[in-house]
Amino acid sequence: MVHGFALDKVNRPESAHTVPGGKGVNVSRVLRTLGVDTIATGFIAGSAGAMIEHGLTNEEIPHDFVRTEGESRLCMGIIDPENGTQTEINEAGPNISEEDLNALKDKIISLLPSADYIAFCGSVPAGIPDDFYAEMIKTANDAGVKTVLDSSGVQLRNGIKASPKIIKPNTNELSQVAETEIFTLEEILDGAKTFRTLYGVETVAVTMGRTGAMVIRGDEAYAAKSPEIEFVSAVGSGDSFLAAFMAAEMKGCSLGECLEWATAAGAANAAISGSGFCTKEMIYALKEKIVAERICEA
Repeated sequence: MVHGFALDKVNRPESAHTVPGGKGVNVSRVLRTLGVDTIATGFIAGSAGAMIEHGLTNEEIPHDFVRTEGESRLCMGIIDPENGTQTEINEAGPNISEEDLNALKDKIISLLPSADYIAFCGSVPAGIPDDFYAEMIKTANDAGVKTVLDSSGVQLRNGIKASPKIIKPNTNELSQVAETEIFTLEEILDGAKTFRTLYGVETVAVTMGRTGAMVIRGDEAYAAKSPEIEFVSAVGSGDSFLAAFMAAEMKGCSLGECLEWATAAGAANAAISGSGFCTKEMIYALKEKIVAERICEA
């Protein structure tokens, strides 16, 4: 956290935290918080990768990574509460060889028999083909595992075509796929319907920042407003949203209840510093302030 952050000057943080991150790790962290068994996988490399493993072990988050050459990327988030800004600096990360890519595919396949859900989250490093998520989604679907996709750009566009069961774009990512700017609830709903009709996506949950979120499945569509909080950082709020949505669905909650739990987790994360470190107590308290409203017959 840097008060008065500015370019071309020395900035001295008031506080700093170094923790394992990445969208998949954040999702696993919140799932663990909500009492759901989970395992994080993907690529790790170098000393940064060793730090990730060490940190997750300390947090008691199960993990099973593929080690590759190079260094896992460092991502820095600079929060300036004085000016209300959030600046992110993300390294590129390692270049993945075909051998390591195949090792990850084998790893994922080996984990499927013990999984009910698998979430494909975030961007991918250099060397990964544009249809990687699509290929893995099809493999998981064929194995009877419920597939979840939270990505952007080409991985999202191609991944949707493999018919994941759940997708969670934000409005910007939805606009990229739709190739038109999407702003209103009606436009978001139309975009979500298109994914369902063209690609067989069962559930589309769209986060809308401080405005809230909406979800559509079958003939149901709900919207929920975010509760009032003392905002700290949005980093990881979408991941927290997705984790809570999955956890609620696993527990048999209705679609509207899933949206309420997810919105509560996203808001709880935004009220703290650090991705996915919201507590169960925070999520439960905010859930009481949220009502998912049926918005139409989808």
